[in-house]
Amino acid sequence: MTLYRQLMWRGVLLYGAATLMVLSLVLVLSSKADETQQKALVSAQLRWMQSQLQQQAQHSNQLQLEPLLAGTALSPILRQLRVVGANQGQIHNLPSSNAFPSLLEHLGLFELEPVRLSIATASSSKLWLEAELTASPLYQTLWQRMLSSLAGALLLGAVFAAGIGLVLRRSLKPLQLIAQRAEDLSSLNFGTPLRLLGGQEFSAIADAINTLSNKLRWELEGYNQQVDSLKRALLTDPVSELPNRTFIMERVDSWLTENSGGMLMLISLKFLEPVRLKFGYECRDELISTFSRALRHAAEMDPGLLVARISAEDFLIVQTREQEAEQQRLVELIKSHCAQVYRDSDADPATAYGIGAVRKMMQKHADELLAQADNALVQALAEPGHFAWFHQPTDVPLFRQQWRSSLSQAIDDGRYEYSTYSVLDSAGDKIQLEISTQLVVGERRMSEAELMPYLKMLGLVSQFERGRVLHAQTLNVRYTPIVFALMPSSLQDENFGHWLTGYLEGKGFAYAFEFGERTVLSLPDKVQKLRRELKNLGYRVGINHFGLHLVELSYVTSLRPDYVKLDQAFVHGQPSSLQQDVCRTLCAALQTLNVAIYLSGVEQSQQLERFEAMPFNGYQDLSQRPKALGGYAGSDDKRLVLVEPLEKPFPQA
Repeated sequence: MTLYRQLMWRGVLLYGAATLMVLSLVLVLSSKADETQQKALVSAQLRWMQSQLQQQAQHSNQLQLEPLLAGTALSPILRQLRVVGANQGQIHNLPSSNAFPSLLEHLGLFELEPVRLSIATASSSKLWLEAELTASPLYQTLWQRMLSSLAGALLLGAVFAAGIGLVLRRSLKPLQLIAQRAEDLSSLNFGTPLRLLGGQEFSAIADAINTLSNKLRWELEGYNQQVDSLKRALLTDPVSELPNRTFIMERVDSWLTENSGGMLMLISLKFLEPVRLKFGYECRDELISTFSRALRHAAEMDPGLLVARISAEDFLIVQTREQEAEQQRLVELIKSHCAQVYRDSDADPATAYGIGAVRKMMQKHADELLAQADNALVQALAEPGHFAWFHQPTDVPLFRQQWRSSLSQAIDDGRYEYSTYSVLDSAGDKIQLEISTQLVVGERRMSEAELMPYLKMLGLVSQFERGRVLHAQTLNVRYTPIVFALMPSSLQDENFGHWLTGYLEGKGFAYAFEFGERTVLSLPDKVQKLRRELKNLGYRVGINHFGLHLVELSYVTSLRPDYVKLDQAFVHGQPSSLQQDVCRTLCAALQTLNVAIYLSGVEQSQQLERFEAMPFNGYQDLSQRPKALGGYAGSDDKRLVLVEPLEKPFPQA
């Protein structure tokens, strides 16, 4: 309830209590005055009737009461008149049409006793004039007065409330502006300076809020600038301004742990060395700078693109998009850039260039992927088209329908096996359980990384995700949240988002959900929509592989996740003062945004020592084997890799 409504309700209650007390006092006093007045009127009328009846008794033995009643306006409290005595027995009932709540009569405010007056006669016989009184008219008057007083009080109260409401609204307007600005600041929305009217106190509050807003804005801008400067410092190659080999290889290792596809391209510009020998370093560096600008522009247009210069003549590109059309478009773009810089070099046709590409399938390490790309590069250097894909040796593949039938049957039967890693706080208590899923297909146990190529080709990713979430309720976990990493393919399926929120509504599961940083950058609207719906249902939402792309923190400000997981490249990378500065700046910025920070892939205590001075909230413990849940057997391998090789996916044709 707002402060305005609280004050209005309190004012109404106070006014009602005061009005009730005043009305009660006035009604009691006025009622007693009415009672006294009516009793005096009855006494006067009865004495007049007594004198008239005495005169009749001097002349006649028969008394006539009716003529006296005919021309007299009697008090309304008279109910019955009687003349009693020797040879007399007259009774006259007086009409009454009083209507009032019986509850008033039970209050007993009026106590009216019968009146008896003696009548003197010539024969000295005893005659009496008796009057029976009723309090009904007094109660009726009281009821009418109460209604009229209450109506007047309500009318006066309405006028009073309207006036007080206007005054309160005007007085509380500065507080409303303060509350609105505080809400904006909590969402990191900085507007124009706040100006408040209403006294020195409000002016002082406005100055304090403006100072806090400016300080917070400058602090965030400083963090962004510091991250940008540190990012530029990490790009140690002064010629290309691209990441070095160590930097990109750590990112490739992290990318291989994601349940997503993509490809890696290795580019070798062999003509650069002859250019250096013929024209010097300046001409070679100009060609490298031109080519690097084209690569940086491509990376800016595609958030899922990583580029690096790994040697004097070699460049590395990682494309994290899964669609073949996007990969082919990138290949054509790189071909055109290589051809352009080759023409600009005016090099000897005997020295050309080559582009070797390999798709991410089931590789475990960056060196393995790079070796396959290098194999394709050797073939590309001998090809007239300067490009070649790496082709793995193929076994007899399963047909498309066989794969679809096997995978669908396993998903429908719920043949899921779950194992977890723990996310611990500084005290060693569990914060989260990161879930890793295996699906038993036939007699083989397949991990998520191995399933993804098949699921994507068959369009079964959303079905796999539904089954994984549905069967997770069988796990014996009650308090520590289980974390599900949602895949980009599922987010692109509108039906999956509707199904997920509908299934979770009202369930109260101990679940949390994560999006990869690449997913957040490539699908911002879909991620924001699903994040808002999950938050409304009470579920925590986070970002994993945070810092992998080293982009600005603006997307964190708009998304407002509950936590982020710093990519393991920062944990496993070679310690350096520059990398420490990057981590420290990221942690400070996230702490300002009130976002929890978890470290990914911590295997040794020495890795945590580098972050002791940083405000992180927890870490992913990989020092232990993953624990099986729900009675299923976990894998001995931390990465849940199968020893038995799998058949290659079915042909595209």
